[in-house]
Amino acid sequence: MAITSWGHFMAFVNESQKEMEYFQYFKYSIAENYTEAMEIFYLGILFILYGYNSGETLVKNVPLIKTNLMSITIYDRIFYISLVLLLFPNLLPIPSALIRIFTMLPQIGMFIFNIIGIKYNINRFKIYSIVLLAIIVIINLFTSYLRFTIIAPILLYIISYVITEKKITYLYSIRSIPVYVALIFFSVSFSKLGSLRSQYDMDWEQKLEVLMDFKTSDEKKVSQDEFEEESKKQTILSRSTVINQLTQLVKVKKEDGFYYGETMLYLTYVFIPRFLWPEKPIIQQGAWFAERIGLAYRNDAGFVNNSINMTIYGEAYLNFGYFGVVLVCFLFGYFLNFLWKSSGEMNDYFNLLGMGFSLYLIGYATFQLGSDLQIIITFLSVYLTFLAFGYILKEIFN
Repeated sequence: MAITSWGHFMAFVNESQKEMEYFQYFKYSIAENYTEAMEIFYLGILFILYGYNSGETLVKNVPLIKTNLMSITIYDRIFYISLVLLLFPNLLPIPSALIRIFTMLPQIGMFIFNIIGIKYNINRFKIYSIVLLAIIVIINLFTSYLRFTIIAPILLYIISYVITEKKITYLYSIRSIPVYVALIFFSVSFSKLGSLRSQYDMDWEQKLEVLMDFKTSDEKKVSQDEFEEESKKQTILSRSTVINQLTQLVKVKKEDGFYYGETMLYLTYVFIPRFLWPEKPIIQQGAWFAERIGLAYRNDAGFVNNSINMTIYGEAYLNFGYFGVVLVCFLFGYFLNFLWKSSGEMNDYFNLLGMGFSLYLIGYATFQLGSDLQIIITFLSVYLTFLAFGYILKEIFN
């Protein structure tokens, strides 16, 4: 949130430099709406926090995601399964309902191995954690479309240290040097990684050449000028802000008036199974918004080529104004507290699924504050999947 706030501030005070340096990223923001946009942002964040804190005393009797695995042998097997999932992702036949958990398993393992390894001084668990971290980052570097998936495991690895030690001395130790090297590389290469997202036909060797010195083979050359132009539009700071879409939301409200729940209608039918309603509309609120503000087009097949999140507080404002921001964000914060309590709040390091769901929530809080209200549906589906899998494992071990 601090980085996002700084990005907002820089956009606000440097609006006159909009066409210079990284401020080009704010090219579709509307300067006259900056003040109202920041009011929406800070009011929304404030009531999310207020709703979350209210849940500390009001949320009771939460169905817990709980699976205690005390056997060291089981954790050794989890490490090997994680390796197989990373290196041979299509080797294991995984039911579609459980794909989400299994795709998260390597990162969950990386996180928990480091915590248990430090807490109980199990050196091989520490090694497991760093091995998984290295493989995850390398694979994401060359295959991921989203840049935050590259840096997220490193930040979560740091968080696992801070949670376990309950102090930040690790950040000053010699063991943290590789992590800082990776963070510096990510920051320096941020704009290059952005440009590489569109180079689908490059193999990993060509992408590595680009990251190191802008050079590729003659057939697939990417010019330095292209990267320099891209770097003017994309930095970590500029990508952290949501000022663009919030100023556009204010503009849409001025032109159309409040929507009074129209953009939230999907919440009334989202849980109806598609086999009962084959024509159920696909939920693409980000695509609708991008098209509405003129930053996307619909092709002949009916697909929109871009998606821009409205943010939770932004969508609430577009529908019901400041009152909507207060109410929706308070309820969302309350909902987050419910989810956090259901995970066990990281009080039991051997609760594999609970720790995994905690990690999922931490990842959201760290990297996805710009998500719109559709995230509620995602949260519920992930929560119910973890909860059901927990019951299944409990029966198996019993």
